[in-house]
Amino acid sequence: MSELEGAILLEVRRMNSCTAYEVQRSFLESPTPEWSAGAGSIYPAIKRLVKRQWISASPRSEDRRSTEMLSLTTAGHKALASWATDTNLLSSPGQDPFRLRAPYWLSLNNKKRLAICQDIEASIKERLLFLDKLAKQGGFESQTRTELERNVQRMRLKWIRRWIR
Repeated sequence: MSELEGAILLEVRRMNSCTAYEVQRSFLESPTPEWSAGAGSIYPAIKRLVKRQWISASPRSEDRRSTEMLSLTTAGHKALASWATDTNLLSSPGQDPFRLRAPYWLSLNNKKRLAICQDIEASIKERLLFLDKLAKQGGFESQTRTELERNVQRMRLKWIRRWIR
């Protein structure tokens, strides 16, 4: 299962019963740019999950349009649990734009390296302020995600400040 498919299963579980449009909208509203997936990736992934019988799609009774309500099947709950608890994936460094790009910044001359590191520091501080606001608004799942990201951002900030000194 791809990360996108796992995230979709998680979102359908969170909403309990929802439409594909509602799933797409939650991704579009995500504060994480990598998860701002559009219809071009969300809808085909949902179709794959329905085909695998991990999501059921039933017609909305009060709606004459072709809107379908999505919910996790028993097999979908099992697949989600397997994906969400896969320790090999959980301990993987994953796709990290900071870690991927750091060797480039560090190869720059001192003046350019200092400038980019200061810009990164300012960007991380801004993100931390945003996360503080977000943590106050969300429920348990949102607070958990926010807390984990704040820890990552603080670690990045500590690391980048070493290069500024």
